[in-house]
Amino acid sequence: AKDFNVLEVHNKEIDEMSHYNARNEDRPPGPSNCTRSLDIARVAGNILNGVPNPDEYRWTLRAIKHWAKQRGIYCPYTGYFSGISAAIMTARICQLHPNAIMSRLFNRFCRIFDKWDWKHPVMLQSIIKPKYNDNWAPAAWSLQSSPPGKDDDGKANPVEDVECKVYTPAYPSWSCATTVTRCTRNAIRKELRRVLDLTKSEASPISWETVFEPYPFETRFRHKLQLDILAKNAMIFRKWKRWILPKISLLLHGLEKIQNTHIRPCPEVKPFVDHDLVKWSAE
Repeated sequence: AKDFNVLEVHNKEIDEMSHYNARNEDRPPGPSNCTRSLDIARVAGNILNGVPNPDEYRWTLRAIKHWAKQRGIYCPYTGYFSGISAAIMTARICQLHPNAIMSRLFNRFCRIFDKWDWKHPVMLQSIIKPKYNDNWAPAAWSLQSSPPGKDDDGKANPVEDVECKVYTPAYPSWSCATTVTRCTRNAIRKELRRVLDLTKSEASPISWETVFEPYPFETRFRHKLQLDILAKNAMIFRKWKRWILPKISLLLHGLEKIQNTHIRPCPEVKPFVDHDLVKWSAE
């Protein structure tokens, strides 16, 4: 009977864009992950509904993501862009330039966010504050209060003194760029200026091969700090890795306190097998 009820609920038509479905998102206890999972659908739907030309938006977002991955500034665990933050920032540029093509949108993305005052958040719409007559509606927040973020388990947590503010366009809004630190924000800004230097003349064609050239992490820096994650088997490794990766931003905050130190985190993860450790574990 329990399984039948679950199937019956899942077969019902659910309006995932409705703010009413977010009412029990933070209600303890219960399957809050089910309602929280609708956040992705609501955010994606509001982004596509908020851009004037979805096709140009998709092409521009693909170019932005590919460029960010090639230049080593696309990984939320190491304090760079995440998929949702890149999507929202690209959508904002499309709103500001509704008739522009992909190449111009790419250039405007770099030009605008290079000069962006990050004291002001990137938003696609105003903060939504629906009112419900119950006690389990997630609290809507204002721009005067500290923006909420989400921890590794998806639960809301307050964020203080964030370096980059990008807010989702769905209720309840949350900040999706809370892992950005001072050093990673500077690295992102340098890459934006590099694109602007390569595309100074909008009349001349853009050399995409040069723009998408991979960042030379191996030869750029003289000193490197390597973080190895080791475990006896694959199951323990996945859990151990999931626990460690969100803590990298804390490590970056600590390294930033060292004076006269330039930090450029590398988002690339290289899998390897320590055969000595495997042999020792087998024994």
